[in-house]
Formats: sequence, C-alpha cells, structure tokens
Amino acid sequence: MKINISKLAFLIIPLLCIVVLFYSCKKEDIKLAHLTDKPIPSALADAATIERTKQAIISSGQAINVTMPVNQKASDIYFSDAQNNRIDILALAHNAEASRISVCDYQYDPNGDPIEDMFPANFNLNSTGYIYDCGSGSSNYRVSFEWGLAVHHAILSQNLYGTGGSALRSRFTLKIKNSAGTVIATYTNNYLLSDNIIDLGDWATDPTRTLYKVNATIDVPTIIFSSGVTYETTLTLATDCNLTPQLSGLHTTTSLSSLNTQPCKRTDKVWINGAGPGGCLTAAGTFLVCTPPSGYVVTPDHELQYRLKNTSVDSWDAQTSGSVIYPSSTSYYSFSTYIGVINLNYATPGTGTWLIRYRNKNSCSPVAPFVVEIRTL
Repeated sequence: MKINISKLAFLIIPLLCIVVLFYSCKKEDIKLAHLTDKPIPSALADAATIERTKQAIISSGQAINVTMPVNQKASDIYFSDAQNNRIDILALAHNAEASRISVCDYQYDPNGDPIEDMFPANFNLNSTGYIYDCGSGSSNYRVSFEWGLAVHHAILSQNLYGTGGSALRSRFTLKIKNSAGTVIATYTNNYLLSDNIIDLGDWATDPTRTLYKVNATIDVPTIIFSSGVTYETTLTLATDCNLTPQLSGLHTTTSLSSLNTQPCKRTDKVWINGAGPGGCLTAAGTFLVCTPPSGYVVTPDHELQYRLKNTSVDSWDAQTSGSVIYPSSTSYYSFSTYIGVINLNYATPGTGTWLIRYRNKNSCSPVAPFVVEIRTL
C-alpha cells in the first residue's frame, strides 16, 4: 500500500506541536513554582536537602521552644516601701501634707491628683515560653515570661529609695506547685536589667500613662517543671517615686499540666536556617532532628508566612503594605513537624531583615499563637 506522505505530515505536525506546547508549559510551571516560593512537599523533599538542613540545625545550637500565651491580668497589685511593707494608698492620700515633697508628679500631688488611681492599667502576664534542648539530654527547661502594664510613673531597673540609700531592684519570684497545691520550688530575687524593661511610649487609651513591656527568663530543672501543675509569678518593679518605690503584681496560671498535651494552645519551634539553594533561608519541622519527649502530643504540621521588614519596628503588624507577605496575607505554607523542609526563596543574602512567623497547624479554635523570628541577611 502506498503511503501518502503529505497526508501523514498533516497528521504528525499538529501532534508534534501539542507535545512541544505541553512540555513548554511544564517547564514554565516549574519556573513559576520557584518564583512563587512554592514549598517543597514533605514527602518529596530530597535526602540531600533534608540532610543539609539537619546539619544546619545541629550546628546552630538552637533548642526547641514552645510558646503558650496566657494573657492573664494580675490577681493582686500593691505598692510597697523599702522594707517590702505594703503601702495603704488610701491612707497615703488622706494623710498627704502640702509640705511633703515627692519626686513623682502624678502619684503624689497635694493639689488634687487622685492617688487612688496610681495602680497600673492592663497589668497582664501576656505570654510564657518554654525551651528544652533537642536530644541533648538537658536537665533544664528554660521558662520565659512577658508582662505588659500601663502606669503613670517611670519603671526602672533600680532606684535609690531603699534603706540607707541602697538600691531597690526590679525582680521577679517564681513559685511552682504540685497537684496538691504544695509549693515544690521557689526562685526569688531574679533581677531584671534595663534591657528587660522596654518603654513603649504613651498609652493611646490614656496618654498620661506609659506602656511598658517587661520580660524575664529562668532555668528550671526538668524534674521540677514536669512535676508542677500551677505556678505563680510576682513581678516587683522599681519606680521613680520615693513615696511608693516598688510596684508588685501577682499572676497565677494553670498551664503547666496541659502544656505537653494541648498542641492548639502552644507553638512548637520551627528551625530557621540558611541552608537553602543560593543561601536562602529554610524552615524545617520541630522534630526533624529528634523525637518528641514522652507524653508529648504532636501537631501534624506547621503553617508559616514571612515578609521583609520595612519599618524601624520589629512587630509583624507594624510593617507597611509595601512589605509583601509570602505566600499571601491569607494563606500559609504548610509542612510536616517531622520531615517538613521548605525554602524561603526570597530571603537570600543581602536582601535585608526578614520576619518569619509560624504556629502549630490544627483544626481547633482558637488556633495556636504565632511566634515571630527575625533574621537579617
């Protein structure tokens, strides 16, 4: 049978065009996947990428941390003198004498300022964090606290209103209790430095008050921490007032017993390292380099966003609209807590300071809190 070459060509040429177009689209899809910072699916992350990331994590010397916000108001607030005796504010107001001079304008004003309004507004224990070493057999948990308050006076790391001119220092006490309510450990006189006390400026609700953020960290032996059910913190702050030189707030919380078993109430560490192609940052799951401790309920995935810092403030929400959020403002990269590895392709050397926020992914309400990490490249 004689083959009609012209007719065969008529059939083959369109077929070849379709094949060429198909592979051209596939190539373009791969290119776009990189440009849009598409994460590597955990199951498809190649062994070399995972091994490179593991080595970067191990060499970084970081420890796993979990954060659990409590946002709890102080259950007891009081002023005290240099001998730690409570000051009766109403008695101070009733007995005020015009000839008495104070270094604090608002707290003591014989011309009419309300002394009973001296107590802080919004005196909260905002968040707590817990850190343990990953697979190193560490015997300690590192416990972090952050308090927020709005006050009429200045908060200092220390003042000179103590007995004989000795300094009164800002400090905190931590008490851990077991299930019977018995105190099993007390850590007192943990002093705060100037760097621990951050002046955030005027409070928008009441400009006569100043907002402060106070943070602190302490190491607690693992055996004590794991035996605790509740804890109390008493934050004592030195003020600029010689009449009420110390301000204290007591916070009691019950989060210790539920920390390991409630992944929706905590956020587990995501490893951020520069181990990706071209030196870009990578993000890897909490347990890529070790296994979770006994009794730890693990969330299956993390979710993550990142953006370039473009203001003088480190806060995620303080960035302007010009700071593009990857993958978008309403979506997240999702990756496994065990073997997940993704490249943050835009975060490359020389691009600036990046804010990376992540949390545990789970179908619960409210969702886990975000943790923000900062990296300058």
